[in-house]
Amino acid sequence: EMEEFYDAKNHKLNTEALIFAMWRHKNNQNEVNQFCDILCKFVDDQSVVDDFEFYLPQLTHMIIHLEADWNTSYLERFALMLSQTSMHSALQLTYLLIAAMEDYQAESGDGKANPGANSKLFFRCARLIRNIERAVIFCPPLLSYQTETVGSPTSDSSDLNTIDDAQRTKNSNTIINDSKSSKVGLSGPLYYKRGERKAFHLKRWKQRYFRIEHGVLFCYADSKYSDLRRALPLIRCEIKECKYKNYKYYFEVYNSSTQTTFRLYAENQSSYDQWISAIRRESGSDSVSDLMSPLSQVSVAEIDSVADISPGEMMSTLESVKSTVSYAELAEGPVDLEEHITDKEEQRGRGETMQKTLGSLNNEMEEKVKQHKLTEAQLKRYEFFHQQTRFVSDLTDICERLRFLDKEHRHEALVAELKKLQVQTGVYIPLCSSTSPWYYTRYAIPGECHAFSTKARCPALIFFESEKHPDNLDVASHLAILLSQSSREEEKSGEKGEAEESEDATASRTVSGTRLTLKDAVKRYSAVSSMWDKKSTSGSGSGSFMGGRLWRHGAGLDRMMTSKTLKSMTSNLSTSSRSMFNSSRATAGTPVGKTPESGPGTLQRMFSRGAQEESDDMMHMDDIVLDEVQKGNGSTAETSVPPSSLGPKETTEEVCAISKTKRVFGERFAEKASRLQGESIELRGSPHWTLQGLLAKSNDDLRQEVLVMQLIKFYDKVFKDAGLPLWLFTYRIMSTSKSTGLIELIPDAISFDGLKKKSDFPGSLKAHFTKTYQGAELEHARRNFMQSLAAYSVVTYLLAIKDRHNGNVMLDSDGHLIHIDFGFVFGLAPGKAFSMETAPWKLTSEMVEVFGGPQSVMYREYLNLVVQGFIQARRYQKQVEQLMEIMAFSSNFPGFRYNPNAILNFRDRLHLSTTDKNLPALVERLASRSYNHSGANRYDTFQLMTNGIAK
Repeated sequence: EMEEFYDAKNHKLNTEALIFAMWRHKNNQNEVNQFCDILCKFVDDQSVVDDFEFYLPQLTHMIIHLEADWNTSYLERFALMLSQTSMHSALQLTYLLIAAMEDYQAESGDGKANPGANSKLFFRCARLIRNIERAVIFCPPLLSYQTETVGSPTSDSSDLNTIDDAQRTKNSNTIINDSKSSKVGLSGPLYYKRGERKAFHLKRWKQRYFRIEHGVLFCYADSKYSDLRRALPLIRCEIKECKYKNYKYYFEVYNSSTQTTFRLYAENQSSYDQWISAIRRESGSDSVSDLMSPLSQVSVAEIDSVADISPGEMMSTLESVKSTVSYAELAEGPVDLEEHITDKEEQRGRGETMQKTLGSLNNEMEEKVKQHKLTEAQLKRYEFFHQQTRFVSDLTDICERLRFLDKEHRHEALVAELKKLQVQTGVYIPLCSSTSPWYYTRYAIPGECHAFSTKARCPALIFFESEKHPDNLDVASHLAILLSQSSREEEKSGEKGEAEESEDATASRTVSGTRLTLKDAVKRYSAVSSMWDKKSTSGSGSGSFMGGRLWRHGAGLDRMMTSKTLKSMTSNLSTSSRSMFNSSRATAGTPVGKTPESGPGTLQRMFSRGAQEESDDMMHMDDIVLDEVQKGNGSTAETSVPPSSLGPKETTEEVCAISKTKRVFGERFAEKASRLQGESIELRGSPHWTLQGLLAKSNDDLRQEVLVMQLIKFYDKVFKDAGLPLWLFTYRIMSTSKSTGLIELIPDAISFDGLKKKSDFPGSLKAHFTKTYQGAELEHARRNFMQSLAAYSVVTYLLAIKDRHNGNVMLDSDGHLIHIDFGFVFGLAPGKAFSMETAPWKLTSEMVEVFGGPQSVMYREYLNLVVQGFIQARRYQKQVEQLMEIMAFSSNFPGFRYNPNAILNFRDRLHLSTTDKNLPALVERLASRSYNHSGANRYDTFQLMTNGIAK
């Protein structure tokens, strides 16, 4: 059976097949449990983690629903084991669970009863969120000795990896079992008032009965606690004590994740103090530290449960290795100073910089340790987790406040908000994957922001000064290293290394006559060679000594199906301990934490997009440039921004072409980056400086758009694997709650609406192309337009994407057409049954004229590409249907709610009864219906009349 899910030759798990098989067997508990066991073996396999994060919406949906009525927790255990490996994955899971929790709460944010309320699923989501946080705080990544080198996957990993599996499993089971035990905290009556803003004073106080249980504040209508009215997760809540004249014991509890506020009033001082103390405790670190069973080191028997070897011999061997291999030997390894560090001053400076970064989260740490039931390393992880979530919620909270202001005051208010924004040291923009390069987010740039004026919301475009990791470390690896050791342990490690070196000269390395002490090595290479926490995560004093790299490439099958002999394992350990330092450094052209392109099944390159952009309702993201994307082949180079957009090889003609496109698309990114770095006060001279940006949104559920973009990414890969020149642009959309989210920005692009409103617009798209591009560049731009139009014709038709006015269709500087904003899909359209958009897809005469009109050779090529896209899409019918089916299960997505037959309609649009031979005739009929469709023209006219969007 494993052969179906694992390609042993390429060391690649077929995550897609495994997840779909799990869904097909969703009513068979034993089958699902077995599939989960397989998933758990790959939580630290880099090529698989990218796939896990791609399918995270589906996995989260199954985690919530499949085990809700079961007495097992295999799916939840997978989530906790993945969270132990990558804090980034843990954050993504948390955001998805927060949004789902809001779906099932008894009362919606506006105080009205929620028709979709489900207390069981609400409580499950709340418990999962708390358990993921516990997994992050108490369980640092446990890394084993490695024999592989960067970029060379091998199945010959040490059986010591099984100790990691057993430890993660035990940690997860301890957290799960603890969370299932009954934990009822303070309970009693409070007065509650429901109201929003100006209407608040008109509402009456009502006595309700409250109870704290598993980190959630429940509100009941009766003293028997049976009629649940509302609930508020207390994790990361804020308490506002308000001493009003008439309401002496009034206070508010605000959850920024759900943007929900409980307004409460106690009867007396004693009740007031008790509730304030209890809620504050549940919202802080004490709540997550209150585990019934402290986490401890894995036992021999527990290793035996995951390894087909003698656990006694395994532990005996490990103890002997720890006693014979010194810390200095593990930490140093062969270091080529001439290649990597030629200047001692530079070495010392880099070491001090790294130590400053590693210590940035340790301000007043010792005092805080005394106040909490956490070790210093655990408190470090706790504070980072909360600082990161607070950073994201601060951005979306700004948008929420701005939308209540008059449109003419929004920009000024946004600038003021960003000047006050506290960007904590160490936070990052989470629009990336665990294996993406790490960027330190340093400062917001208020002068470059923009507030968009829409009817119901105020999206904000925000730019940040950032720095790329100097060693090109990926997100998960950086976070694991930064947060796995306490500052005291790092210091002790360095002291121990120096002591060993002074006693034994052989403990140090001499490379090309230059002596490198362990302290210098730890400083310079702490990001790739740091040794992990010797304490147990519970702080009980017992622990394990594990060192090495975060990712294990293609090792899942070995840990699952085979095991080497003890003799072979022992003979490899010495080599492993000395080679791991070298193997964790970047090789030429391969960043640390990155592997060469995997086999055909990988989804890794789908996540290599640069920063990008999305439009909202009636807004235009004009003149925004954010990243240098190598368009055409769909790949990007995630490198630091060069100081200038004009390299030495650019000719005078190319400079003239850039000048023309600049007039249309605004300041190019390299020019913007160079200008802003020159204006930077703190980071002007940093060699790792880069510009990052995002679009923050509130009052908008982005989860459906996340699904549509996932499907577009899927089709993008299908087309590329088939060698078709169909061009789609994908960007990251992240839902952080039911009403908030972040979106990447599209580089060098402008909406059709924004283009047509420019004073020098020549009157048509065809004239724009002729004016902007010359010679061979014009032909190339027209072909780009045609190929992207063909790709989006296929995708927008199959997914029934509507609301295709000229504010939601963009043009980039290379001539590609890009569709954005996917709020109306799967049959749902503005006007619903009375929608004007009845054409198969948007294909105006103006678009077709760009590449010669309906009688041109290129138009026939366009039709042929649509046919080829259809053929490939039909081959992957089942996969797309399963992605949709999982998310349609108990779904609150507007498209699925409005159209219960969305999947059947999708199948109809594939025209499976039509043979490939007859498909060209079908496509020609569909294109003929779409061409210059009267309904599309009427809809553009309607948008012009009502919202001012150019036709």
